Amino acid sequence: MPFWACSLGLHAAVLAVLAHVVWRYDPAAAPDVILVLAMNAPAAPAPSVFPSAPRRNSVGMLPLPVEPPVKAPARRVRPIKDIVPAIPRGTDVAAITADFAALAAIAALP
Repeated sequence: MPFWACSLGLHAAVLAVLAHVVWRYDPAAAPDVILVLAMNAPAAPAPSVFPSAPRRNSVGMLPLPVEPPVKAPARRVRPIKDIVPAIPRGTDVAAITADFAALAAIAALP
């Protein structure tokens, strides 16, 4: 017997049991008696003689502290040295050596 047929049979059996449970009982009839319940609300409490919160004297109080505005941090301005290195051109050994000498002289500057 294939598994789907077994599953179908078990589902049918469960549905048959549930249908029998639901349809076996007759619905109960509602009673004809109507109950009326009278409820009395409790009386409101009497207002208090004293105020609920004490009033505060704000005349003699010190003012709130005011934070000073935040200033931007001071930065030192350093002069920028305009140094343009000599770029060696080509494969001429004499020109490359002269350019390196010029770079060394520039690097030795304060």
